[in-house]
Amino acid sequence: METVKDAVIIGGGPGGYAAAIKIAQLGGEAVIVEKGRLGGVCANYGCIPTKAMQASVKLLERLRRAERFAIHLENESISYAEIVKRRERLVDASVRGIERLLDSYGIPVVMGVGEPLSKSSVKVSEGGQTRRIEAKNVVLATGSLPQGMRELEFDGERVLTSDDMLALNAPPESLTIVGGGAVGLEFATIFKALGTRITVLEKMERILPSEDWEVSEFMRRRMGRAGIEVMTGCQVKGLGRDGLEVKTREGTKAIWSEKILVAIGRKPRINPGELARLGVKFSDRGIEVDRRMETNVKGIYAVGDVTGQPFLAHAAFAEGMACARNVMGGEAKIDLGKVPSCVYTIPEAASVGIKTGGIEEESGYKVGRFPFAANAEARALDETEGFVKVLVDRESNALVGAHAVGPAAAEIIAAATVAIALGADAGKMKECVIAHPTVTEALIEAVRDADREALHAPGKDL
Repeated sequence: METVKDAVIIGGGPGGYAAAIKIAQLGGEAVIVEKGRLGGVCANYGCIPTKAMQASVKLLERLRRAERFAIHLENESISYAEIVKRRERLVDASVRGIERLLDSYGIPVVMGVGEPLSKSSVKVSEGGQTRRIEAKNVVLATGSLPQGMRELEFDGERVLTSDDMLALNAPPESLTIVGGGAVGLEFATIFKALGTRITVLEKMERILPSEDWEVSEFMRRRMGRAGIEVMTGCQVKGLGRDGLEVKTREGTKAIWSEKILVAIGRKPRINPGELARLGVKFSDRGIEVDRRMETNVKGIYAVGDVTGQPFLAHAAFAEGMACARNVMGGEAKIDLGKVPSCVYTIPEAASVGIKTGGIEEESGYKVGRFPFAANAEARALDETEGFVKVLVDRESNALVGAHAVGPAAAEIIAAATVAIALGADAGKMKECVIAHPTVTEALIEAVRDADREALHAPGKDL
């Protein structure tokens, strides 16, 4: 039996390693138990590999417009194998970076499957051998899995998970994506740029249903212009001889494609038997925790995807750090209402704070918008599609919501996130001096437009 001072953390993804590092920074001692590679879904199957592929296809799309920049290219060569090699190099570099980071803090990583035995004990199994690690606290950070469907069973050949998509040796000739959320649309834009015929199926009435309604409407139009077929309000019935059987408003139709990606979300990676034995409360949505990231069993914490929505690496980082402070005797509380969401499509979309489902829900806010077509840097980049939209509370005049779709949308929303987290007054934001030309100017112009004071918007209809 081994003893660790403060915490045994099961899982070395964003939530787990963030908790371990913060415990070390606070003078504590933790150990990570990991059955695979460090970095979790984010480093190995999600954020890093898909963004590496997006970077390649974004450059490809720009090269296809090279003549608009007075650059004349004789031919266009695309090597999917080289895109994959670059992707894997970046993934490996991320994993090695995490390893070095943990080593720099003296945080040991024990390889094996971790099983919590109590609020202070974990059994680790590896290669037929077992060991037991004791600590004051146990942190569950076991991540998530792709969500499946009864109507479409994953087979790794034709019906694929998002993980399976990364194992493809070549872009398929055609791909049907079930799910019009962030993951589905990200893969849609990647493979469309590589020549795949794409169909997106979404059971809700709009794609990106968790985003602002104007962003959703814009993205649907943008997907259509890119040649991606989008069908909303439809239900997948199963896979038949003639293809995927889909119930639409007009009736049932068959859609044939070489591959089918099921991208309807993720589910927490939990072991119901273990949790029941420990007395830890959970549901299909994940392990139940309070704002301190502690379960109903004192001394057992849970962070990251295993606790359910929002299934975001940056949320897991925040949860891991809050958990660590509480393990070390603090009283940190997490606020997931101010966590940004990002969709790494072409173009990007991102948001933070309050989102609305239609204009009828916006009466309590001053709404400001600014188009990238009026932004000098966006014009220089030849990326003028999209806009920034903000919601300002009428009573407090505080910025409470921000949405962007267009160039560097995720970076723009980073600035809005800081403003919202600090309770920024829109009047003070209007006075901020932002470097020109930058795409971030569109955020301040949108804030000004909430009072119809945008500098680069017409004073009246022209």
